Amino acid sequence: QRKVFFIETKPYVGLRETYYSKGIFRRENLFRTAFYSGVDLSTKFFRIFETKSDLLGIEINRIRHIITPSAKYAYIHPPTIPSSNLTNFDSIDSISRDNKATLELQNKLQTKRENNTIDFVNFRVFSDYSFKPKGGTGSNFGDVNFDLETIPYKWLRIDADAAYDHRNDYFK
Repeated sequence: QRKVFFIETKPYVGLRETYYSKGIFRRENLFRTAFYSGVDLSTKFFRIFETKSDLLGIEINRIRHIITPSAKYAYIHPPTIPSSNLTNFDSIDSISRDNKATLELQNKLQTKRENNTIDFVNFRVFSDYSFKPKGGTGSNFGDVNFDLETIPYKWLRIDADAAYDHRNDYFK
């Protein structure tokens, strides 16, 4: 993790080793290796608004608005044993080659409640750009995803998600 000018840079590499007692073709004692790497880039901009309110019982003591644009690149090398040779129980079993970038914009509103910082609104918009996906029609952007979390009261949390399919022009 390193800051270059005002951009937070987090490169990473990893190796996932998974042992399978059996594959789907009756082979036994299989070791599957998947190598992955990538980099996360982000920065933050913020402004503090001096406001105090208790409208509808929603306690607001100053508001900090934080905008975080980010770009992430992730690459997964094809695993040593393809997913098609395994019984898929969870996401680890379905790991396959991947090469994508993710663009994201996060808007967050924070306030103080009982001397604690609370993220009372967190709104994210993000989309993946896949580079020549296997079996695909070339490089392309995926759905535009929206994620909204709000905590107006300490006893209430609202979470809403949506995805916009820009190729077929509809929300999911």
